[in-house]
Amino acid sequence: MKNAFRALRTRNYRLFFTGQLVSLMGTWMQIVAQAWLVLELGGGGLEIGILTALQFGPTLLGGVWGGLLADRLPKRKILLVTQVLFAVLATGLATLTASGAVELWMVYAFAFVYGSVQVADIPARQAFVSEMVRRDDVMNAVSLNSAIFNAARMVGPAVAGLLIAGASLALCFYINAASYIAVLLALTLMRDRELHVDHERPERGKGQIREGMRYVRADPQLWMPIVLMGIVSMLGLNFQIVLPLLAKFTYGGGPTTFGTLTAVLAFGSLLGALFAGTRKRASMKLLVGAAVAFGALEIVAALAPSLGTAYVALGALGVASMLYIATSNSAIQLNASPQMRGRAMSLFVLVLLGSTPIGGPLVGWIAETWSPRAALGVGGVASLAAALVAGAFLAGRRRGERQAPAPVPIPEEVLAAEAS
Repeated sequence: MKNAFRALRTRNYRLFFTGQLVSLMGTWMQIVAQAWLVLELGGGGLEIGILTALQFGPTLLGGVWGGLLADRLPKRKILLVTQVLFAVLATGLATLTASGAVELWMVYAFAFVYGSVQVADIPARQAFVSEMVRRDDVMNAVSLNSAIFNAARMVGPAVAGLLIAGASLALCFYINAASYIAVLLALTLMRDRELHVDHERPERGKGQIREGMRYVRADPQLWMPIVLMGIVSMLGLNFQIVLPLLAKFTYGGGPTTFGTLTAVLAFGSLLGALFAGTRKRASMKLLVGAAVAFGALEIVAALAPSLGTAYVALGALGVASMLYIATSNSAIQLNASPQMRGRAMSLFVLVLLGSTPIGGPLVGWIAETWSPRAALGVGGVASLAAALVAGAFLAGRRRGERQAPAPVPIPEEVLAAEAS
């Protein structure tokens, strides 16, 4: 693990890392507080599902436009604008909540606008990693981003729970608004001359979205991770839906059991991110291997006979899930050209987050119709099958390359005759 933090040697990335660590704590506090606010306003599971769809729906509808924006404009400037907008939104929701004037439709509206800002923010933030660090450190930086995301996922909700019980919901939103100051400060202190921007930005023109899609479709090292992620994300990564149902209906537990299951998965994900950070290359072999491990371990978790074995299986599943996600993200960043990186990353984000409004209700229906174990198992089987198909495709492609006939050398006398 000695190389797990090597990207932090780069000053610009070190600033970015610190700002994100603070901001993500606030983000997870807001996620928990927002869901609890929906419940306090008389909502239930359906209303929380609508909230999730409104927040991630804009990514599904406009994600590729955000990628094009990231290719056209300086990514750091995009992020400066989006962080200000996020802070304004959090402050507005906090003020309405503190005043007692907030209504359910207002929470929905804030979630939709927040998701709309994410359309520009996420592709720019993902692609910006390649401009902050050297090529050899890209996978390490991506993995560290995943590590702080999962660290925040463990700490943020716990702090939010204490604040909601001991203070107020509005305080969680105010703290999140203040947390964006750390990101703004980090972005402002960065040195432009140390950013790795060695390409011309595409000018405005027609067909640039289609151009990006054609570019991705022509390279298996780009389209295969995106297609595979689409399947895995839609059916296999819906833990926020399956875990509470598993805790309550399968193991007969309550909020404590749900919280422990979530914490174990997050801790495994943190370890997986740190392990991924020790890798220097995001090879297709590692990508498929991580996807196979993820699918197999999700099936094991679905079949876990007791709560204790479920904890062990979910911890291992967290390791595999984050290794797979970090490898997929890095593979696209490293294989896409700088001029196309924003659009390629937007397609990755589209299938990673945009599939939630589609896969979430389906997985929830499976859990309700059959059982939470079935929902978890279906995700595992689908992920494993997709990974095995991808592995077979890569193996066949490599065999074809090895069996391709070598070019026949042209005799010197023929070359001489053509030259004359």
